[in-house]
Amino acid sequence: MKEPEKAILCYMNITKAQFKNVDLNFDINYHFHLEVEKLVAGEKAILRAEKKRNVLINNFWGENISSVNVLAGSNGSGKTSILHTIIHNIRRGLTAMNGEKIVYIVNVDGKYIVDHNYSCFDVEEEIIKKVDIEIIDREDYFEQFRKIEEYRGEYTNKHFWNNIIFYSNYFGYRYSLNDSNYIVNVSKDKEISRIFNESVDINGVHDSSFIQKTYHKEQYKKILSFMFDPEFKQLAVELDIQLPELIIFSWNENKFEEIIKEMPKIQLKREKFNEEWINYKRLEKHLIKAGRYIDGSKSNYESAINKFSIFMIYKIYKEKIISEDYVQSFIEKLSETEELTGVEILYEILEGLQLQSSRFNGWMELVSLLNNKHNWWILRWQDTDSFVVKWEEKDLEIIRKQFNIADTNFYNCDLGSNEGKGQFSSGEEARVNFLVSMYEALQQVKKFKNNNNRLLLLLDEVDVYYHPQLQISMVDEILRTVSLVFKEYQVQIIFSTNTPLELSDIPNHNIIYLDKGVVLEKIGELATFGGNICTLLKNNFFINSSMGVFAKKKINQVIEFLNNPSTSQIGKEEVKYIISIIAEPIIKEKLENWYNQEYPEDVLDIKLKEEIYQQKIMELETYIKKSKMVDESILDKLQGDLQELSLLIGKIKKV
Repeated sequence: MKEPEKAILCYMNITKAQFKNVDLNFDINYHFHLEVEKLVAGEKAILRAEKKRNVLINNFWGENISSVNVLAGSNGSGKTSILHTIIHNIRRGLTAMNGEKIVYIVNVDGKYIVDHNYSCFDVEEEIIKKVDIEIIDREDYFEQFRKIEEYRGEYTNKHFWNNIIFYSNYFGYRYSLNDSNYIVNVSKDKEISRIFNESVDINGVHDSSFIQKTYHKEQYKKILSFMFDPEFKQLAVELDIQLPELIIFSWNENKFEEIIKEMPKIQLKREKFNEEWINYKRLEKHLIKAGRYIDGSKSNYESAINKFSIFMIYKIYKEKIISEDYVQSFIEKLSETEELTGVEILYEILEGLQLQSSRFNGWMELVSLLNNKHNWWILRWQDTDSFVVKWEEKDLEIIRKQFNIADTNFYNCDLGSNEGKGQFSSGEEARVNFLVSMYEALQQVKKFKNNNNRLLLLLDEVDVYYHPQLQISMVDEILRTVSLVFKEYQVQIIFSTNTPLELSDIPNHNIIYLDKGVVLEKIGELATFGGNICTLLKNNFFINSSMGVFAKKKINQVIEFLNNPSTSQIGKEEVKYIISIIAEPIIKEKLENWYNQEYPEDVLDIKLKEEIYQQKIMELETYIKKSKMVDESILDKLQGDLQELSLLIGKIKKV
């Protein structure tokens, strides 16, 4: 029996939690709307639709991307909840708990198929005349739902089965979707959820440091598993993504000192070394010239290598691979040699043993890699608590092992790029991880039997760790990555974002604007595609203030001071400083003028000061003329201002 065609998701209507009869339109041809009428007993839902005025031309997004829609809104607007609602209801059948109401429409070979859980549902007659539409019978839906409830088999959604890919960049565990029998879930939060459950210490507390380190270790393992796959390597080249060619060893200096205290034989030789564990003989012969370092970075790298060598021999001794005599021999040589580094000495010792065991071989492989000075990658800002080593495809198994055996109590391993700075930035790492996740999803999709070539790709805040410049190019990045990775498939993309920086690449009718579970239709009139990003940023939907909240608080404190200094939280000097650094010219000018009026004695410009005093005298004279009774303090103030003005006029005449 032929597998039915997979579908395009066209529409969802949600009533659950913060969503009240919310329309979500993804179709390229029609705009659907659900009207719900209250009846004496229950509700009646009527589906309406109108033809879209702006229909995108074929292949607008690329040959194998059928459509792109965006859920835009601030944190808490409901974006992630909508993506999860799509997944939960398509994968298992419609839920009907706690009064939840769901409608979704899919398009299969040109036919619109409606699934819902309303007791009374109808379609506007005009739609039936124009659109090839089919409504799934309520009885059929509940029969499927009963199968799930009675564990008589899984709900098989013939239109989406195993064709949803979900990727979330959220670093957490609350929203994890682990049920890979229904979807291809390559989300960060899926990995975090698994690690979270393994991270409880003896006191029942989750170790956040363990979670973070383990997550990065698992990601590195995935990268290593794909990076020499010819297809994956070609994808990275075409997408201009730098794959790792370096491994970074780093550790906590306090942990290193703890190891030294455990090894008396090493501790006894401490005076033979400088603070960074290079013996004085070698330091003077190779690293110092005319009383200064020839190369501080090189000396710091050697220091790091020596420290790591001390750690390695400590671990090899603790694993009972060597006796304490070898530790003694190692530290004697390290304290006296003028020619060798710690790793070279350790290599000589291990090579002479000629042992055969998996643990010994593992250490021997690592020491051999570090012993090759051609692999040393010395950074311009090299420190003494880490070092970087270059590696090649032939070293892959050694590098893989490091992410399995690394002693996280002492040292960590990270992958890095060879672009001169060693470590990936968070944005660069996010790009690599996104490619890895999409390629991982592709491998899973290929395993499904009777699978056709249509996919629904849901992306939740891919841009979280991107610099604004990368966010601007993010849509293009997604389109290029998805087009290349899933080149044998037709892909529908729905992604969420809380920044407007990507929307200049999206036609406005492909954007759903959300605010606390409500779709904002008026914002839908905003022109976005090819729009000025600065203009989009100014829209109140994204930013309802043109100034940072902290800056606004400080300016308000200035205003409070100028109104009533006695009750102000800040003093005169801070007021002057805040006014001086305000960038907005109109606000700055207004506050400066206000301050000068209140404190003319602080004005440096003599002529300006004269004008201010003359203005103040005129105001006081006017006040006196209008008042029947004059307070003595007013007269004193007038006399003081006149004296100041007289002194200023004298100064001006001298000039």
